[in-house]
Amino acid sequence: MIKVLIADDQELIRESLKIILDVNSDIKVVGLAEDGRKVLDLLNKTLPDIILMDIRMPELDKLESDFDCIYLPIRDTLQAYY
Repeated sequence: MIKVLIADDQELIRESLKIILDVNSDIKVVGLAEDGRKVLDLLNKTLPDIILMDIRMPELDKLESDFDCIYLPIRDTLQAYY
């Protein structure tokens, strides 16, 4: 089972991605975050394998939060450029 944390400041995007990923039984969405600070809060609680994160968000964006996540056992961080 692959645990995914979704981070985007737009609720519609977060919820849409969750619906799409929930269809696959090998993927479990373990958290939804609206900003980089929420991502950091959820990391220790959910221990995701992958973070699907928008590059530009309020508070900490993808680039700033990478430095705070670097020592956690996360497989990958996917970036959305739009």
